Amino acid sequence: MITSEKTNHLVKAFANFSANVVPMAPDQEGAYGGFLSLGKILSQTQGDLISSGLIVIQGISNQDGGVTVTSRLIHTETNEWIECAYTMTPERSGPQAEGAVISYCRRYSLMTLLGLSVEQGEDIDTQRDTAAVAIRKQPATSPPVADSTRGEHGAVLIRNVSVSQGEGKNGEWTRWAIEMSDDRKGSTFDELVGAAAESAHEQEALVLVTTKPSRNPKYLDVLSITEGPPDADEIPF
Repeated sequence: MITSEKTNHLVKAFANFSANVVPMAPDQEGAYGGFLSLGKILSQTQGDLISSGLIVIQGISNQDGGVTVTSRLIHTETNEWIECAYTMTPERSGPQAEGAVISYCRRYSLMTLLGLSVEQGEDIDTQRDTAAVAIRKQPATSPPVADSTRGEHGAVLIRNVSVSQGEGKNGEWTRWAIEMSDDRKGSTFDELVGAAAESAHEQEALVLVTTKPSRNPKYLDVLSITEGPPDADEIPF
């Protein structure tokens, strides 16, 4: 982080802006939980920044295959400034991957520069800590459960499937959130598994669902969805 030679006016203006900063509710869902989209960060901060006499300018540069986003907070009356840079390397080539990295760097640069935080989601350390504890406590895969919502062969119904899309440091993603009749809640980023879940839900078919604990304690990772046993139609619910 670097600054202009003087920052006393900037610091006073930033203190005024910070007085109105509160944790924001996430508006997007990612692999590790909710996060703040770039659009929400900008819409929620622009008014308070301008009323405090501040603006943020972000620039992009390429260095050795990496993408660098430089964010500068400027005091409009004195041109005092403070600046930080965030560099990432796309994991694959192509404009979509580079665009996703740029968006990711812009979001986290803004959050760091402006002192923003998210109420609950991937930006909170305790989310990862909670997930780690959940993984240690849960078995490697979900065992069959004998109850009124699952047949003796472990077959279940897919109660609901919801699809969300977004982008992260690895590019664009599609996530299927899956609710099962045995009260398990899972998710997958695998297109084939997501399509199987949608088909089972539409057909009200009994299926076998294999899951494992994920980093997000709210959802299990859905590994596979296969047809139920031959006599699945005879299993009572």
